Amino acid sequence: MTLGYVPPNIHAVSNSQSEKTNENENHGARFWQCSSFPSVSGLNDNPLIGKWKINLAKTKYNAGTPPKNQVITYQMVGDALKLTAEIDNAQGHQTNTYTAKYDGKDYPFNSTARDAVTGQTVRLKRIDANTTQRTTYFKGKQIGTVTKWYRKMARP
Repeated sequence: MTLGYVPPNIHAVSNSQSEKTNENENHGARFWQCSSFPSVSGLNDNPLIGKWKINLAKTKYNAGTPPKNQVITYQMVGDALKLTAEIDNAQGHQTNTYTAKYDGKDYPFNSTARDAVTGQTVRLKRIDANTTQRTTYFKGKQIGTVTKWYRKMARP
């Protein structure tokens, strides 16, 4: 299965074939693209799975300064999605992580950022076969929502 993309800025550093997605945040739009990732099946048929590296030359930021480097790894741990984001920015290096299920329940969000705060959680929701949503909360108050959609494309 090959997926479509919206303007690119991130590419996968994995093995298989596909292209990827649009991420909209409530503080500005960021566009993501993938050129490859491992294919999986069943519950693991998640187009996010793989290792993603930002392509700064094709990145447009509406808010804030872009990172110097960013690699995000998504993997399935049982029926949960695990995110590990390695980010280098003006404040230094940070690692953000969470492991969450697509069940709308709160799961802890962790960060090693210098200005990181405790009490953040994420909720994942699968809207349909091609759309997922992550909502972030701080001490129970919603602070952001990311909706990702994927469009199937025919192989060239």
